[in-house]
Amino acid sequence: MIDFKTYDEQIEILQERGLIIDDKEYAKFILKVSNYYNVVNAYKDIFIQKGVTPETYISGARFSELKALHTFDKKLRITLSNYLIIIERKIKSIIAYEFSKSCPNHNIDYLNIYKYNTTLAIQDAENQPVLKAAKLIEKLENEYTLAIDHNDEMICHYNNKYGRVPLWVFINKLTFGTISKMYEVLKAPDQTNIAKSLKEILHRNISPKEINNALKILVILRNKTAHDQRIYDFSSSPINVSANNQFLREYSIRNSSSLFGAIACMSNFLDEEKFQSLLSEVRSLLEDLFKSLHCITQADILEKMGIPIQFITET
Repeated sequence: MIDFKTYDEQIEILQERGLIIDDKEYAKFILKVSNYYNVVNAYKDIFIQKGVTPETYISGARFSELKALHTFDKKLRITLSNYLIIIERKIKSIIAYEFSKSCPNHNIDYLNIYKYNTTLAIQDAENQPVLKAAKLIEKLENEYTLAIDHNDEMICHYNNKYGRVPLWVFINKLTFGTISKMYEVLKAPDQTNIAKSLKEILHRNISPKEINNALKILVILRNKTAHDQRIYDFSSSPINVSANNQFLREYSIRNSSSLFGAIACMSNFLDEEKFQSLLSEVRSLLEDLFKSLHCITQADILEKMGIPIQFITET
């Protein structure tokens, strides 16, 4: 649907395509407050007959089921976002500590390219090699300047009083994505010390390579949750979860770039109690969703999420 349609016309189109709408007024209300695209276009695929033209819903598909999937995905985003905030806070704290420990003078060492790994490069728009560390520092300098220009109380206090802002203060201004890029270009000893620090906190082994991989995946997930995008069929492709992930190795799954793979990455940064709490919340949300679905199976949803059936049946 590309041309403007009234709410009544939108409902008529859905009915013509075979979607059962038991309560038209309720459907109209949902379309008003949530937008046709956000509810219908975003979640219809799993309810659409494959290979059928014109677009037709599978037999028995109801608007209430489509809305149930939309609501489930919204609650799932909130749940995952809460735990991603915990992870972000933890990794920021550890990076700030370990980097600052290796640079005791901390005279804004995080803006010194020689404090980073200068062997990693990417191609710019003109296919010229650019150091990843140089790109990071450019980003950090812009954030630093922006904070000063906007009279950020925390940053300006340290800048005015000491002439510099230590990383453990400045790091709070950085996004999860910038933190991921920062970790990637840290020197090997700093990356190793961060991995050791995580091990001391979580009592499990994780290599610097695993941390780098997991952070990249979680940044993608974090951005989707922050921008209210659909996540139940999340994919981090072409980035796959490390084969050494201890949680993922408990299951035989075909798609480690799925949402289940991203949840496995979260196990690298959450203590056992919090991670089990996350898993419990995901199971609970799935149980509620399954009660509202009739025209598609649990297996249809689990396949989209990359979740093995044993995850649902175990306690």
